[in-house]
Amino acid sequence: MKKILQRILYSIKKVIYQFKNIKKAEEIVSAIDTEDAPFVELHLQTGHKIWTLDKILSNGLKEKGYDICITTTEVKERLYKKGNSIC
Repeated sequence: MKKILQRILYSIKKVIYQFKNIKKAEEIVSAIDTEDAPFVELHLQTGHKIWTLDKILSNGLKEKGYDICITTTEVKERLYKKGNSIC
């Protein structure tokens, strides 16, 4: 499983490192977890929230003023309010 996740992360990094905000993303997560830079980069490119259960990342970003993470519970609540279902 770890090898699969490493390959996925490598693929994500390979695509995302082509984007222009990677340095900014790396600076943002430097004191949190540098492995999460590609996800922050993707947020900076798209403006979409990061769907994660990683409390360290979420709280660390909030402390820096970036409220850019969303949990599964929040996704379900938003879909429920819209009358949609994810199942």
